[in-house]
Amino acid sequence: MKPEVFVLRDDDDAASLYAFLKLNRRQQATLGKPLSVVVSLEKTKRSIAANAYYWGVVLKQIAEQVWVEGTRQYAPKVWHEEFKDRFAPRIDHPLGGSYPMSTTDMDDEQFQTFVHEVEVFAAQELQVRFVDSRAVAPGWAA
Repeated sequence: MKPEVFVLRDDDDAASLYAFLKLNRRQQATLGKPLSVVVSLEKTKRSIAANAYYWGVVLKQIAEQVWVEGTRQYAPKVWHEEFKDRFAPRIDHPLGGSYPMSTTDMDDEQFQTFVHEVEVFAAQELQVRFVDSRAVAPGWAA
């Protein structure tokens, strides 16, 4: 049996979960494979507005303002990889070592923390001066 995920927003969602459990509980228990239920808060993925803010405001302004060693500028994608290496949560390799989590796999809270760390680093270490950016991604800013 493949895992099922139920997000409980209303009574209909709760009824669907109950119906699934009622339909499958006894059969799976009889097979010696009882169901296991874990209840947790839903983690939402980063929003389109958050992504637009990160790429269209934060990385764009860093790429436009930062000159490395006074002679070279880098594209937003290059800065993204730099910051992912520095600030993204790490995922362990099975045989040792780790790699940075993809920002597309971050939930909203992780992504907000990541973007905030990028902004702080850029402002403090790279002297980036961020301009007001609410028009690019209304309703979202780290």
